[in-house]
Amino acid sequence: MIRGHVWLLIPLLSGYLLLSVNSLSRFRLLRMSGYHLFLESALAGAGLALSARLIVVLVPPGTHPTIDAVATWWTKFAPFDHSGTAALTVLLAILIVAVVNNLVDAHEATRRAARKHGDLIECLLQESIDDDGLVELSTRNRKSYVGFPQESGIGARDECDVSLIPLASGYREEETGKLVLTTSYAEVLGAGHAPPERFLVVIPVSEIVSARHFDPGAHSHFQARENNAKPATT
Repeated sequence: MIRGHVWLLIPLLSGYLLLSVNSLSRFRLLRMSGYHLFLESALAGAGLALSARLIVVLVPPGTHPTIDAVATWWTKFAPFDHSGTAALTVLLAILIVAVVNNLVDAHEATRRAARKHGDLIECLLQESIDDDGLVELSTRNRKSYVGFPQESGIGARDECDVSLIPLASGYREEETGKLVLTTSYAEVLGAGHAPPERFLVVIPVSEIVSARHFDPGAHSHFQARENNAKPATT
């Protein structure tokens, strides 16, 4: 006979399965510390185990011939105390995950969780990836890159990196913060001398101080206005 306390592992593992696979909680679980992960899994597992036990009590043998047949087979297969409740706990976790993932868009759920978590840079990059848009990233050393993001890091655990294929790079002026683009990669990329992935730039999110969508037309317009506004020198 298996001791009763061993069955406590099954609700815990079922709770972890429920939280780590379903679209509504998967992202949040990735950002949890070990202690909080254990606590959340234990609470979810306790809820699953309680629900399973209620089903066993409220639907006793004799309710339906199919239920009697399944109960008889299971008793022969796993003749242990509370094995039926334990199996039902796992089954409930799988069913809930299947229903939630079928009803909820995983991509949008991840973005909502990232916004709630405060990972706005990752959200902006993911939006640009979805829309094939340009972004401008500025780092702590005032280096700036304009390009197409490839990885946003939105689903990564803890610290993450982001990557983009640059069209231009430059720096931010120390006093004014003005963006000055000094190097263009567009001509080289367009010539096809090397695949775009060869120019991939990877930056830790922790090094990024600002991120924004980039519109080349708007940038050129504002640059022209600034140049026209400068007083003429003699």
